[in-house]
Amino acid sequence: MAIAVGVITLIILMATTLKSQASSFGGGEVGWVLAILAVLIESVIILFIICKLVLAKLQEDIFIAVLKDQGGWQAHFIAPTFMESMLCCFTPSLVLQIITLPLNVFPVVGTIAYLSINAVSCGWDLMAMYYDASGVASSAQRALVVGKGCSKMMPQKILSNPLFEFGAICLLLELVPVIGPTFFCLGNACGAALWAVDLEMEKKRGGLKGFGIGVGESI
Repeated sequence: MAIAVGVITLIILMATTLKSQASSFGGGEVGWVLAILAVLIESVIILFIICKLVLAKLQEDIFIAVLKDQGGWQAHFIAPTFMESMLCCFTPSLVLQIITLPLNVFPVVGTIAYLSINAVSCGWDLMAMYYDASGVASSAQRALVVGKGCSKMMPQKILSNPLFEFGAICLLLELVPVIGPTFFCLGNACGAALWAVDLEMEKKRGGLKGFGIGVGESI
């Protein structure tokens, strides 16, 4: 599906915007090269958005199924509605990922920058399925993940945040061509569920109070 959508998107953009973009870049060989590069980036961004929207509900279903299968789902947990699953896609994190996605055009350095910028928010978005189901308010999540005045987003603190490590791995997997935005995107939901199961088991053993958000703090 991802390949088909990507090809169709690329064809449409090539047919409708390539010539105008080449002209806007001044025409000539350089203009056409830049236009083709711009169209490729635009098609990737559009495919990225479509995959996020289409797979949102499926991610939630996988997360809940794994959580229940592994014994992590609690009686007081709240399953989101279809509309809530869709609305959860429209987060500042998604906007930031879209804006910074072109950084990956630059090998290694660009990807490292992209991961550094988006890792925590990506990890938070995935684990928010657990926090939301547990009834943790978004303001409480934000306070523990970001901190007052973004104090917990400083380099010396962000690198020790488990959400940073988890989010970086998830983002890196999603950057794999074709299977990244689809297969690995769903796999990341499974990974988030398994982490949530570990947190629930640790809570039952008395080793964790709250939800382990951010850098080991609790609610």
